Amino acid sequence: MSDARLEDALRLRRQGRLDEAARLYGEMLRTDPRHFEALHGLGLVRYQSGQVDEAERLIGEAVAVRPDAADALYNRASLLLRLGRLEEAVVSFNRAIAAKPDYFEALVNRGGALMRLEAYAEAEASFAKALALKPGAAEVWAAHGNALARLNRREAAVESFGKSLASKSGQLEVLSWRSDLLLQLRRYDEAVRDYRAILAIDPARKYVLGGLAFANLVLCDWRAV
Repeated sequence: MSDARLEDALRLRRQGRLDEAARLYGEMLRTDPRHFEALHGLGLVRYQSGQVDEAERLIGEAVAVRPDAADALYNRASLLLRLGRLEEAVVSFNRAIAAKPDYFEALVNRGGALMRLEAYAEAEASFAKALALKPGAAEVWAAHGNALARLNRREAAVESFGKSLASKSGQLEVLSWRSDLLLQLRRYDEAVRDYRAILAIDPARKYVLGGLAFANLVLCDWRAV
């Protein structure tokens, strides 16, 4: 009976029939208040209903029942992140990764939480582990580049931004971040290339004109010597 109700509750939740799903989960919890799947499932229903605090509480109870459940640990960490409880989120992401070392999403989101905590070296390491699992993840290469830039490892950051753009071209923000670093590194030809690429995609981004003009001026002065 319990398994059938779980399947029904999952189907209802996926259909967006949240009140009916919550009722079934509630029935199971009245019979067994420590029913892991019901606690976790009801937590997800509460999240879908916009009740983030209640969702975190319920999934926290599920994790207490099954401390090595990687998905529940990840979901709780994501809710803690939404609630701004960053240190707790990192702890929960760590536990999810300990339970499932190749948990790509947990590695990425842990990196994001660490960036918000200004723990840039740890964030860079988390993004690097994620990229070892999925080398073509453009958004993660961009995040990795930002962590490196915060650590003042500008050459390495440019390389990571380049890998992001190689995986997914036309990312204006990544082009902007890389162009600014190239200018700082006095790699003016490459900075000009990026500034022109930005304007080709979005001519309204007039703020790049200053950097483009400066880089061109330096290049003209050098070539005139």
